[in-house]
Amino acid sequence: MKLIYFISLFILISIYSSVNAQLCPNCLKENESCNIDKNSLDTCESGTSCRNISNGGGYICISYLEEGEKCGPETGQCIPGKRCLEDVNGIYRCLDYSFSNVGEECTLDSDCSTYELNCIKGVCKLNATKTCLYDDGNCQYDEYCSCPSTDCYCKPIKTEGESCNTDQECLGNLDCILSICTKLKLLTIGSICRKSSECDYNNGLYCPNGTCQEFVEPKSTSCNPNSTSTNQCPEFQSCSCSDGTCYQTSVYPPQTYLFTKKDLVQCAYDNGCSVAYDFNVFSSKSCVKKNCRKLMCEFRSQTPFKGKQKGDDCGREAYFIDLLCNSSFKITQSIASLLIISFISFVLIFQN
Repeated sequence: MKLIYFISLFILISIYSSVNAQLCPNCLKENESCNIDKNSLDTCESGTSCRNISNGGGYICISYLEEGEKCGPETGQCIPGKRCLEDVNGIYRCLDYSFSNVGEECTLDSDCSTYELNCIKGVCKLNATKTCLYDDGNCQYDEYCSCPSTDCYCKPIKTEGESCNTDQECLGNLDCILSICTKLKLLTIGSICRKSSECDYNNGLYCPNGTCQEFVEPKSTSCNPNSTSTNQCPEFQSCSCSDGTCYQTSVYPPQTYLFTKKDLVQCAYDNGCSVAYDFNVFSSKSCVKKNCRKLMCEFRSQTPFKGKQKGDDCGREAYFIDLLCNSSFKITQSIASLLIISFISFVLIFQN
């Protein structure tokens, strides 16, 4: 489970960058008419979202509400990293959320990083009637959520050299080998393997057919970005709207573990941070964001979506990198555009 938490980090950021792979978006400015149909290519510029105007005059690109501003029942009003929530006075405002771990300060239940945690006397605590429910974020930073049956309990994480029964018990990138938490020695090319995480992914190896092999990156080819064909580009690539060339837009097999199972897990542990499955990666109040922002930014800048060409996503990629990495970043109407897309998980990519 611990690997899934940082896979979720990758997902939470990457989904905001996702666009139709073969059709170019229609980039719209503030106050222009837009279409919320899921098949529409309309994309509102940065700092705005496609929302229904109050007089029933259809949908237009409207500026996001910033933190503290009053909001209504309609979704997509608040800037990324904020939600329309009821404050202590019963007024709905765009508020920060899901940033406080077990034992950390809070004002509202929504401040706590999981649904099982409640804000009790100003501190996020696991409700007495609930269990950790498969989420390590419901435990202290040096614990993991063990669910041997229908019941789940927080148990101490094992560090290198300690005895273990499963990989889940071991910290970060340690594996339970011969009942000892051990840093796995990555296999070289030609070695027999069971999964790609056993191969030397740092040097581009993965495990396609039971042996560690070098992954050969597909070559970029010419393409037509407005074609409805799904096989113009090699696997892992999509057609760029800017220059009609295929570029990488999904994770190559060796990159899966390079991005998810190394320094971030250790950084969280070293800084006393619990990591919930669905924590708010954009919140500056998050323990992980406060202490591991540099690593999170390195992680994000290395993902294949950095190769998106100008015009492919109306600039949303640059928007999210700034939002995640620049602590002084303030959303304005002049920066790159953004389209809020529903949460689509591709965790299966990371399971082999």
